[in-house]
Amino acid sequence: SDEAGGELTKFVGMVRIGNRLVVSTESQALYYDAVTGNILDKQRIDRVVNTRPAIVGDILAYGTNNGEVIGHLARSGYRLWGATLSGSITRRPVPVGDDGTLGVVSDGGEVLLIQGASGLGIGRNRMFGGSTAELAASDEALFVASTDQSLYAFSKLGASQNWRIRTESPLRFAPTYSDGRVYCDLGPGRGISAIDAQSGRVLWNNDKATGSVVALRNKRLVTFDGAGNAST
Repeated sequence: SDEAGGELTKFVGMVRIGNRLVVSTESQALYYDAVTGNILDKQRIDRVVNTRPAIVGDILAYGTNNGEVIGHLARSGYRLWGATLSGSITRRPVPVGDDGTLGVVSDGGEVLLIQGASGLGIGRNRMFGGSTAELAASDEALFVASTDQSLYAFSKLGASQNWRIRTESPLRFAPTYSDGRVYCDLGPGRGISAIDAQSGRVLWNNDKATGSVVALRNKRLVTFDGAGNAST
């Protein structure tokens, strides 16, 4: 065991790169040997960060309070690139496919598709609200549950809007992508819904199930609402 910070330290999350466990605070990246627990390195992060990082090779991509997404180079501790969005970034950047593309959404509703290795932008779009839920992605699209009462799909190629499902209330729970379908709680009266990821067509609703889909067990969906209630 090791004390990674003090009582006032704000931790934003942990990830693993090979045999290194990376513990991120809002100002530091701490590297531990995953087998022995020995501290390997401590690096200052160039900005105050809000999110657990997404990993692209040896780069940690963080969202920041000032609306910038940054690429932190793990082997040296230097910031490799940065891109600015309107509004703070409180949701973790998410890989879109396995080629290093990242999807980022700001609290102001701006959507950015970016190359995680270089920081080069692929495309931008905008919603009428941000997201209080984590993002989801397939190999081809980014899925966002927005506070503007909509579930969106944005194309990996240029961030154009593939489809939009309007709802009666702001969406609070994260979407989940699996095997060609997006599962998302579309709010009161609709509940957990299965949506075709390509067309946006709603395949079914279950108004008695709420929360986010967190697992698949024995061909049944496992959901969790963040308040201690799970269901299958």
